[in-house]
Amino acid sequence: KDFYINAGIESGLKDNLVVTVYRKVNIRDASGTQSYGDIQIPVGRLKIIASFNRVSVAREFQLISRETVPMLDQVGIMNGDRIDLNGSFIDNKKASDK
Repeated sequence: KDFYINAGIESGLKDNLVVTVYRKVNIRDASGTQSYGDIQIPVGRLKIIASFNRVSVAREFQLISRETVPMLDQVGIMNGDRIDLNGSFIDNKKASDK
């Protein structure tokens, strides 16, 4: 599955760059009336396969294990998730090399 990202070369995205995907989750009390704030939960990593001026195309590279990070209501990368370039790296391996 391909993901279309509304950022491109102008934002520092380039082919073969692996970026981390986060989901913002609002934490509320049991009654749902009081908000304790938002947290950013890592979901997985995407690999940029094509980069243009203002848009990029990425594919799922890795889902992050829920063993050491909070659980998510919806598993997998989805619309509305955010990417972060901190900790990104270039992966020059071909799919058959993995």
